[in-house]
This record gives sequence, C-alpha cells and structure tokens, in this order.
Amino acid sequence: MLRYIIKRLLVGIVTLWALVTLTFFLVHRMPGSPFEAENLSGDAISQLEEAYGLNEPEWKQYLIYMENLLHGELGISYKKNISVNTLIARGAPYTIRVGLISFAISAVIGIGIGIWMSVTKNQVIKNILLAYATLGVSVPAFVIALYLMLVFGVWLSAVPIVGLSTPAHYILPVAAQAFGPIATIARLTKSTYTEATQMDYVIMAKAKGLSNFQIMFKHVLKNALIPVITYFGPAIAFTVTGSFVIEQIFSIPGIGREFTNAITNRDYTVVLGFSVFIGALIIVANLIVDILCSLVDPRIKLTD
Repeated sequence: MLRYIIKRLLVGIVTLWALVTLTFFLVHRMPGSPFEAENLSGDAISQLEEAYGLNEPEWKQYLIYMENLLHGELGISYKKNISVNTLIARGAPYTIRVGLISFAISAVIGIGIGIWMSVTKNQVIKNILLAYATLGVSVPAFVIALYLMLVFGVWLSAVPIVGLSTPAHYILPVAAQAFGPIATIARLTKSTYTEATQMDYVIMAKAKGLSNFQIMFKHVLKNALIPVITYFGPAIAFTVTGSFVIEQIFSIPGIGREFTNAITNRDYTVVLGFSVFIGALIIVANLIVDILCSLVDPRIKLTD
C-alpha cells in the first residue's frame, strides 16, 4: 500500500505541476493589466508592474513563481497587497467546513434514499424518491440556494441567510450544496444495491438461513457501496468547488468569493494560488477514496 500511495502522490505532483503551468500561462494571456481598473496613469501602472515583476518576460516570471512555490510561497495579491497564503488560511476553513459537512450529509442521506428506493414496495414512495433524484441532478445548486433563501430566510425568517457566525447559518448553504449530490448518490446506490441483491451469493446466503439484516450488511451493502465510494472523489471536489457560487449567495467569507473576484480583477497570483490549493485538495481526496475502497473490500488491492 505504501508503494501505491507514494506512486499516486508522485502522479499528483506531476498533475499539479501541469495545472499550475497551464493556469499560469492562461492568466497571463488575459488582456490588460491587473492595475488598469485602479484608474491609474500609464506611468503609475508601469511602476507597479515593475515592482511586482510583471515587466519581466513570461518565462522568467514562471521560473520565479515555481521557485517560490517550491518554498511554499504563493505570492502577493496585487489588489490587497497581502500574501495569497494568508488569503487561503483565512478563507479555506469556511469553504472546507461547508464542503465537508455537505459531503457527509450527501453521503449518509443519499445512500439511505438509494437503499430505500431499491427495497421499498410502495410505488408512490418510490415514484416520489425517483422524482427527487431526477430533480436533484437537473437543478443547479444556486437555484436551490435562492429558493431556500427566499422561503426559509425571507418569508419564514426561520434561519439566518448571511455569513457563518453561528451553527444556524450553516443550514441553508449546506442544504443547497448537498441537494444535488444527495440525488446523484441516491441514484447510484439504488442501481448498485439492486444489482447486488440479484447476485448468486445472495441466493446462497438465503439458502443458508441468514437473516435479511445479515445479508444486507454483510454481503449486499458492502459490494453495493464500492461504486458509490468511487464516486466520493468527484463528489468531494464538487462540494468544495461548487460552494463558490453558494458563498457568493450567502456572503460566506470563503475562498470561493476571493477566487471569483481574483479572476474578474486579473489578480494572477490569487488565481494561481487558489488553483494550487484546490488541485492539491482534489488529489488528496481521490487518494483517500482509493484507500477507503480497499478497506471496505479487501479484495480490491492497491497495486501499481
């Protein structure tokens, strides 16, 4: 397992390097200067670009950035004149907290609904759950967020809608963020669980006189969850990066709002720094999912 983890980490580092390189040259192809929106004179803009090294050739800027990146330095924000490391340290806890809570709720409820859809004999309930599963994968998270804000925050005034200062502030952002992944996980679980119940080992277990509870948890659920756990990697990425729009709607001081503002303002170092952070987060999440799959089912070996 250790050899596999090292190999995956090396692949992740190469992937991260490719992401940084591509992002670096793309953001530098954006028209204009990061300082043009400040209504400064041409001489003042030139002085600022010289101070930040933007007057150097792109290849030289790239080498300087990569050298700093190796030392853990992500640069200075052109707009706020503070380090990108500080911006990430300040905003990442909010983004990760909302994302992980949303993911945990999505996994638990989604798996539960999927199993329910598979085993229930009540056609009305099955149709309602299927309708929700279809709606959940079709409606964007920001639409759900706006409706939740309007109904529960404005009309009913039941929960706060701005910021994350109390546990109650998490209810609407987490609900909006988890709405889609719950539906996706439910549909996937229903499919894999139904398929697992039709396997020969289930018939054999019933012939041995095992109870339905033992068959479900010892045989069916373990095999049905493998494809679902495999989806957890992309799901974590979605709940973290997808929270960017949610952060804008609910005024959450996470990295999503900073990231979108940086793109609009051509704040190159912030765009690059956040891309590195998000890319590393997704790589680690996928590695954890691989390890989790091998723990759930020992037959899955982590090999080269």
